[in-house]
Parts: sequence; structure tokens; C-alpha cells
Amino acid sequence: MVRQLHRAGGTVRAIYLNEALGDPETVEHVRRFAVAGEEARFVVSELPLKLVVADASLVLFNMPDPAASAGSATTLFIEHPALADCLRLAFPAVWDDTVHRPPLRSQETRLMHGTRELHPGGHLP
Repeated sequence: MVRQLHRAGGTVRAIYLNEALGDPETVEHVRRFAVAGEEARFVVSELPLKLVVADASLVLFNMPDPAASAGSATTLFIEHPALADCLRLAFPAVWDDTVHRPPLRSQETRLMHGTRELHPGGHLP
């Protein structure tokens, strides 16, 4: 999907938590996303939720579930253009507080967990 969006002139940006560095399998997935055209940045602080915004109207996110046991999350899929616009406006605020790192090599053990924004129509505001 990342490669298709990138080829179509879209932008794919992802923010990953630094604390997740160290899982070789995850690092390989992120490396493949970078090779396919994803712009990745890294943040030390916690992110409030994992988020995907696609096609300017689709939102997929999960949040810790306060009513369930520790480690449980609630995942929501919402198709709502106004919500997608609002979350797309918030994304650059987090993006601006991140650190760019060079693309990962297969043998490096770094990253994952995070927020991903997919925008097929072009560049983000």
C-alpha cells in the first residue's frame, strides 16, 4: 500500500517510538516501508494512540482500554471526513517534534509502535 500511494504521488509519513527499538522483526518491517517510500521519524515521548488516516476520510486508531486489563486496547475504524481532517491537522504538531533518522539497514535493530498518516492526494499541509 505504501508503494502504491507513493507511486501515485501521495505522501506516507510515520512516527515511531524510540523505546521500541530493538525488535529485529519490527525493524525489518519499518525498513521495507522506508524502501517503499514512507517518510519515518522518531519520538522519545509517548504517543496518545496509534493512528492511520487514509483517503482524507478513513480513520483507524487504537487506544488503551481503561475498562479492560492492562495492555488491552480498543480499536476503532471510522469513516468521517471531518474527523480525518481534524486528525490530519494535528499530525504536523507531533511530526515537528520528532527526529529524522537515516533509512534502516536490515541488520539494525531499531523501532516501531506509532502513528502513520496516509494521504493519497498529495503532500500534507
